[in-house]
Amino acid sequence: MKSVLLVCLALLFVVHNDLWWWTDSSRWFGLPVGLAFHLLICFAAALVFWGLTRYLPYDPQDVAEVGDLHPDASAARSEGGR
Repeated sequence: MKSVLLVCLALLFVVHNDLWWWTDSSRWFGLPVGLAFHLLICFAAALVFWGLTRYLPYDPQDVAEVGDLHPDASAARSEGGR
C-alpha cells in the first residue's frame, strides 16, 4: 500500500502542472477546463493524503526532540543543563 500511495503522490505532483489546458476554452461542469481540472486534482490529493495518514501512521515517539537535533544539546545534558 505504501508504494501505491507514493506513486499516486508522485503522479499528482506531475499532473498538477496542467500546461496543456492553458489555451483550451472548453468547459467542464460549467467551469473553464483548467479550473475544473484543478478541482479534480484537489479531490484526488485529499484522497491520497487521507490514505497516507490512514495507512502510514506517524508515531511521535519516533521523532527526535527539537533540542536533540542541536549539536550543543548533548553537551548541555552532560553538564546538567543550562
